[in-house]
Amino acid sequence: MRLGDVMNEVYKRQEELEQLLGYINFIQVGAGGVGTWFAISMALSVEYMTAVIVDDDVLEVHNLNRLPYPPTLVALNKRKPKKAEVLANFIKLLRPQHEVLPMTKRIENERDLEDIVIAFEERHPLNLLVDATDNTATSRIIRKVAKKFNVDLLSIHYDGLHITIDYCEPDEIRDDWETEEAQGYTIAPSVAFPPMFIGSLATALVLTERRNITISLNLGEVR
Repeated sequence: MRLGDVMNEVYKRQEELEQLLGYINFIQVGAGGVGTWFAISMALSVEYMTAVIVDDDVLEVHNLNRLPYPPTLVALNKRKPKKAEVLANFIKLLRPQHEVLPMTKRIENERDLEDIVIAFEERHPLNLLVDATDNTATSRIIRKVAKKFNVDLLSIHYDGLHITIDYCEPDEIRDDWETEEAQGYTIAPSVAFPPMFIGSLATALVLTERRNITISLNLGEVR
């Protein structure tokens, strides 16, 4: 193939990609390692997005080994900021055009999440629910709400050993679905596998409209 043909193919693919990278509206539960990198990757990939980031957890010093935040934004020496707030502020620094709302709320039942979805849909159509938690009970709640509101669901999980990316349309969401992940981290994620890659891979699946796909990997079995 001649150089001119190669460049024409590159430009053609770029035009196709730009048509996909328009806007997206999503609610994400969980702002830990993979959740943070997924939201950042989305922010850097689309022209405009509206997102609600739900997480009641605080950012600790030991979290920073896998996150991109500068110390001036986090200011851990003065207070313990909420993960959702720090993530939203960081995205606004990177891409001011995005609308990102942090919600420091714990999802304890379906109604908690349903209220967020209802309020969101009063202003924007909801394209996607993102489960980036490390809690099986919360994951079940998110899956039920996604089915109820007929919304695509992206589940991304990583406990330092098991990696799972599960992307389903509403009619493909399984009630009996479980991950292999333990509650919380089993080993340091930044040592075993970069959560940045997992978040970026999940973003690629969303933007290329890959539906009903599951990627699961146990790093303990990789030789």
